Amino acid sequence: MKVFYHQVTLGDWENEVVRFDKLTSKVGNRKELIMYPSTHDIHPVHLEHHIYYLRKILMSGNNILIVTKPHLKCIDRICEEFQQFKSQILFRFTIGSKDNEVLKFWEPNAPRFRERLGSLILAHYYGYQTSVSCEPLLDSNPDELIELIQPYVNDCIWVGRGNLFEQRTSMNGWKDDET
Repeated sequence: MKVFYHQVTLGDWENEVVRFDKLTSKVGNRKELIMYPSTHDIHPVHLEHHIYYLRKILMSGNNILIVTKPHLKCIDRICEEFQQFKSQILFRFTIGSKDNEVLKFWEPNAPRFRERLGSLILAHYYGYQTSVSCEPLLDSNPDELIELIQPYVNDCIWVGRGNLFEQRTSMNGWKDDET
């Protein structure tokens, strides 16, 4: 969306920037569920900033939906750090395929299937609310994927088609006929 609205260029998108103005701003109590993060994902390189801001959101009494292509290291740390806020957190992990080659093509540099599944299992083990988004579903048969994740989901599983595939592939530099 940042590229679409000309806030960054396609080449700059990978260079995450910590918005210290947001990080240091006051967080009030909102009645609705807060989705976090809203632009870049939670990556190990900025994990401490995420921990800091998540604490501010939770200490203000907010409920939070953490949506991520999960890195096991990050989920382990978040689960450990926020045990006392467990009832205020719902994880929604994006797992659109169990095929690592498919994930690598559509989501370059994102965690592979085993790491995402391991993150789901870990959060479930810690007693957090867990859900999975299979949007976009990148496998032709969702049954196998759902069978693998279902035992560790205590909220919901979203399954849906991809949107704007042509636009997304062209943004990733793929415009050939085979793609």
